[in-house]
Amino acid sequence: MIDDVPKFKKVLLINNDLLGGGAEKVFIETIKLIKLVKPNIRVYVASCSEQIPEELRTLIDKHLFLSNSKRNPFSYIFNFSNFYKIYKFLLENEPDIIHIHNFYGNISPSVILGIKLYRKKSNKKIRVIQTLHDYSILCPNSSLYNYYTNEPCEKCIGKKVKYKIILDRCYHGNFLVSLLKFLRTYLAINVLKHTEAIDMFISPSNFLKEKLICEGIPKEKISIIRNPATNTLSDIGCKKHKKEKFIIFVGRLSPEKGVDILIKGFHIAKKNTLISNDWKLYIVGSGPEEERLKSLSQSEDIKFLGWLEHDEVINLIRKSSLLVLPSICYENAPNAVLEAVLNCTRVLLTNHGGMREFYYMMPDMVYLFE
Repeated sequence: MIDDVPKFKKVLLINNDLLGGGAEKVFIETIKLIKLVKPNIRVYVASCSEQIPEELRTLIDKHLFLSNSKRNPFSYIFNFSNFYKIYKFLLENEPDIIHIHNFYGNISPSVILGIKLYRKKSNKKIRVIQTLHDYSILCPNSSLYNYYTNEPCEKCIGKKVKYKIILDRCYHGNFLVSLLKFLRTYLAINVLKHTEAIDMFISPSNFLKEKLICEGIPKEKISIIRNPATNTLSDIGCKKHKKEKFIIFVGRLSPEKGVDILIKGFHIAKKNTLISNDWKLYIVGSGPEEERLKSLSQSEDIKFLGWLEHDEVINLIRKSSLLVLPSICYENAPNAVLEAVLNCTRVLLTNHGGMREFYYMMPDMVYLFE
């Protein structure tokens, strides 16, 4: 990604947040890898996080704090404050590489205009890269999922104007929020020309790459780089580490994650003695479905552990015998899968989206179900 850039240059990395889920973990690991490969490069970060994680404080040279666009419907579409801050920061610091991650949600598409104007004014060649974590370019809902009907949806792929989100009220049946998401996407894709502003897209899965090609993005502009993973055991550690009799789920407790399918499957497995009575199911995460899922469980063998720190999650994955991700939606490349396999825990996944690719990469550790 940056091998052709001379020493002592500068890179700006942009992401909605520094703390959160899988995208934020990848963002942090990307910074670590850049500093490992090119220790003399100056690293700048722009995000909506006021707090900088401890592990980043010695790695970044400057942090540009941006406002959260979700607090205002107009800023959600185009945040003028963030546009001005980013454009000014670019002019003052003159990075050679701009590496974007997620920005639609909190920062807003205003970042694209700031980058385009900086490129136009700068005398040097600027490289703009984006690592994709979701389907924002393809779907105004960012997920290829209709939250109103609770099913995967690809109606907007390849469409110049992605208006189906309004007609189908894809965001939980809410017309106004669906309209806002449409306007944000229309501004980013049709007006600001998001895809034209990027020199190279990094996709963590073949599934996403194929969908981007269907959208009309040249395959030469898409590079597949798998997400990095940390907190893993060595081969010797794997052999010594004893697995315990519990199955684990890690993720958001929302309808598209299919946790109700896992709970029902666990009950059936126990009833039909497919697993012994001493097996447990641990559910890690929180979300809008939590109370409903608890009412479905009705068993002391199913434990809801809530949101946990990353190190706590890794320790549970290490001890577990099986990680199950029964997502109904098209997952891209969940970090939990790599973290499980690298900690010698077998994985059971839904056979669609980017998840099925893990089976072909690691058939001895990953299993699929329909």
